[in-house]
Amino acid sequence: MRNGPSEFAGRGLAQVFRALKTVRPVRPIHPHGVGLAGTLERHQCPVPSGIAWIGTPGTDAVQARLSRSAGLPPVFPDILGLALRVPAGSGHFDVLLSSTGMSRPGRFLLTARKTASAAAFTTVMPYRGAQGPVLLAARTVAAVPAL
Repeated sequence: MRNGPSEFAGRGLAQVFRALKTVRPVRPIHPHGVGLAGTLERHQCPVPSGIAWIGTPGTDAVQARLSRSAGLPPVFPDILGLALRVPAGSGHFDVLLSSTGMSRPGRFLLTARKTASAAAFTTVMPYRGAQGPVLLAARTVAAVPAL
């Protein structure tokens, strides 16, 4: 079996995370963040995703964590992460998003930002739906606390 680009990239990222773990043993990435509570609004999707929760319009109260990936000081841009915890039945599920662009190629490229207020957040890797890959995006609609 030949090593493809994704396997090569995965091995490279594993090495980076091992190195970071020596410097920050507890939380190598996203070391600091701010907890938030908010509302997630799901709108009618023009194309069926095959994921019932996504395909059903509605509103969910969510807990969120907004963080800077490398933990750089706020004067420097950093990749921003947005983790959403969505209640589901007696449990929950998590949706993880990163700051990216919103164009077709840009949504797969991590984008460093100084603040979350003007950032777009997407799932860099798609979720698997019954109808095929599902890509999610989020954007802010109000000012966000500084990180």
